[in-house]
Amino acid sequence: MGRLSPSGTITEWNVTLEHPVDNIEQISLDRAGQLWFVERNFDGSGAAGTNKVRRLNPGTNVVTTYLVPTLGGNPAGVVANADGTVWVAEYFANAVALLFPNVAPHTQEVVPPGAAGAFRSRSAPAPAIGVSSGVRTPVSPATHTVKPKFTPGWVEFPIPTANAQAEDMRVDRLGRLWFEEDTGLLGVLNPATATFTEYTIPSVNSGYYSIALDEAEGLLWFTEAGIFAPVPTKIGNLRVSN
Repeated sequence: MGRLSPSGTITEWNVTLEHPVDNIEQISLDRAGQLWFVERNFDGSGAAGTNKVRRLNPGTNVVTTYLVPTLGGNPAGVVANADGTVWVAEYFANAVALLFPNVAPHTQEVVPPGAAGAFRSRSAPAPAIGVSSGVRTPVSPATHTVKPKFTPGWVEFPIPTANAQAEDMRVDRLGRLWFEEDTGLLGVLNPATATFTEYTIPSVNSGYYSIALDEAEGLLWFTEAGIFAPVPTKIGNLRVSN
């Protein structure tokens, strides 16, 4: 994990991952300035998958590790909440899970950092600006109520769509969890009622997505990377309120 200071110094903490093919993609800062991160791979669930959700305290250099409830659940997304809880997307467990860090079992280790001056690159030329018109497509959501699974320090909510492959997540002001599914859907979980609502993205096979929630405009933005098939790369939004 790395941190760039305003003075141009990069500090890095070396983290030993579960498997050589694992990688770290999603990070989230909590209110105490601690960095939450997850590691994932694409080798599948069970013993081949990953299990670890970690928290780095940059002040003490302590890395705290939590294991997701489902073996090899492959945590792929993470969001630290203002109340101290943490949402985790379990890519191969087909669930999103709420972690209570003060209750869940965990281990700790000290990871001394290293520091180096940052390389300052020259500014790249400004890209060309093009104009693209959007196409609005009505979609009908599907809503399902699920039964949460409770383990010490964790609550898992199974996603209704099989093999959804959830990853990036955002939390709105009502405490609802918005997330993307790599298989082509956008979803929202109301944890108070254990109810999922899912929306199918019109462009099929459009690949992995990242999302951004604009509550002021009532929009959930998402990217379409075109990973699964040679389709046009797009940016879209889902209107989540009128």
